[in-house]
Amino acid sequence: MHWKIFTDAGSPEKAKRIVSIAIEKLSVSATELKIEPYHKGGFVCSFVAPTKATSWAEVVLEALQAAQLVGRGWLLNGDISGELDLWSNESSIVGVKNVNLFVDACA
Repeated sequence: MHWKIFTDAGSPEKAKRIVSIAIEKLSVSATELKIEPYHKGGFVCSFVAPTKATSWAEVVLEALQAAQLVGRGWLLNGDISGELDLWSNESSIVGVKNVNLFVDACA
């Protein structure tokens, strides 16, 4: 699962604290953590979280359950048979403006 957390943080350190809260809420071990300035302000924090699921249907369910932990009002994009691309402007974490979750069936 590929996560992008868009923050309104004024520094990379603050963004790291915010994304740490998200990772803790998700109860995942995040890899490939990157914190980069976002061209519209703040910072975007991206990371990969492993899935425990073995079938695509289980992966989708696990991703939806995880998404509910950090936001609501999710927009579903893409072809669900091969990818899950979710977007929320309604994060439950203070300091987070938007959240994107992408999962590819081939990954």
